[in-house]
Amino acid sequence: MRVGRLHPYVSHHNRRNVPNPTPAPWNRPPAATGKITEVTTGLLAALYAVVLATAFAASRVRPLAAPTRAKWPWATTIALIIVGIPTLAQFTVAPMLLENLERNWTVIARGQIWRLLTSLVVQDGGLVGAIFNLVALAVIGVAAEQVWGAKRWTVIAAMQRDKSKSA
Repeated sequence: MRVGRLHPYVSHHNRRNVPNPTPAPWNRPPAATGKITEVTTGLLAALYAVVLATAFAASRVRPLAAPTRAKWPWATTIALIIVGIPTLAQFTVAPMLLENLERNWTVIARGQIWRLLTSLVVQDGGLVGAIFNLVALAVIGVAAEQVWGAKRWTVIAAMQRDKSKSA
């Protein structure tokens, strides 16, 4: 009985020269997995063409203008102060602020019209909601102020209405 290298599909446990239906993983032929197993001349030529096209396109691009110094986002800063101070007070020394300033359509209908404005500065989502709202105000406010300008951003922000509390 000869011991040594057997046919790749023959298990070492099966000493007869009968193909094993499940060969060992290291003896299996490569499966068609969609992976590139070799680099052909055509593939190298295609990659070279892509590199040349990219270099040509980059040579045609005009240089970027010198960066201008951005203006300070004053409208966003003022909005953060207007919303941030009552939020800080609400979560530290005056927890009743939410109840007294929130948008409540029943009491607004009875004459407390001021709640339409004061509801913009109290947070009803808890501390996590308040932090999220202030960060969102800072990020979106800066972007909006750069795109629209301070005046238009202020008008758009002031016209917002909380649709979730409409009764």
